[in-house]
Amino acid sequence: MNSISRSFFLGLLTVFIVTALASGNASADGLAALERGDYAIAHEQLEAALATNPDNIELRIALGRTLMAQGNARAAATEFEQATKTAPDSADAHYWYGAAHGTLAGNASLFKAGPLAKKARRGFATALQLDPKHTEAMKGMITYYLNAPKLFGGDKGKAMELVERLTEIDPLEGRLTLIDYYAGIDEDDRAMALAQQTAKEHPNDPRPHLQLGFMAQGDEDFENAMIHFKHGAAAAAVDSDTRVARQGALYQVGRTAVFGEFEIDAGIDALSEYVELEIMAGLPSKPWAMYRLGLLYQLKDEADRAESLFRQALAATGDNDLKRQIRQRL
Repeated sequence: MNSISRSFFLGLLTVFIVTALASGNASADGLAALERGDYAIAHEQLEAALATNPDNIELRIALGRTLMAQGNARAAATEFEQATKTAPDSADAHYWYGAAHGTLAGNASLFKAGPLAKKARRGFATALQLDPKHTEAMKGMITYYLNAPKLFGGDKGKAMELVERLTEIDPLEGRLTLIDYYAGIDEDDRAMALAQQTAKEHPNDPRPHLQLGFMAQGDEDFENAMIHFKHGAAAAAVDSDTRVARQGALYQVGRTAVFGEFEIDAGIDALSEYVELEIMAGLPSKPWAMYRLGLLYQLKDEADRAESLFRQALAATGDNDLKRQIRQRL
């Protein structure tokens, strides 16, 4: 079995602060727009609020989170760095500083990734020093320890210590992270068994279903993958973590339909819904979804509809790999 773990970057939009602040309607409107996933409005409102209250740490973090959601991790890192300077005792500011640099490291060349990864680690570590029960910083550090080379401080033993600490604070989150840990150390049978147990005990949570779907997909067991992804897509989305997971499951229903060349209509329905959503950070872009939707229409012999989607995706993307794949279909 290919070891599959939930990406750290699927967790980048966990909500810390949802209360309106006493800095006027722009701040309240901006925070509300961020929480409902309307990032363009959030960006505009939060910038306006910060123009009159530049030292407001909650607004600064919220603007950084919005930039992350818009795919601009570099600008987000600048906002979070400013937040750590304005409020050096804010665990949230340091966590988000680490998260932004982790995203940048994941997209950087090997030469540039090292310094960025060190900044990510420093952000998570500082957050945990300030708040030893900061669960998002724990998850960030766990992922760092699991995935970083030893040269950059990777340490599976330290990862397990943090998993145990996280489980004491939040049993469900700890269990989901333990599934990732087992997958990350290639103990796939243990990961599978624990994910199955978690899905049974929490049937309305999309996250364990998403994990099981990825495990089955890694084995090219597309029928079981589809079952789990469909469960995840139908599950409740009650917060940022579950919203990310549900959206991810929707996309994977469509992607699995392409790979397996079956349940085409279910895949079309899922991707059609996905492209209408405000997509959470770390998930596949709308152009990628439109491309896969076009592939499904090709499988239905609806060539004109497929071509229209391919051209829409081509016009909307800056991803060279996606452009190459689309051009092969046109």
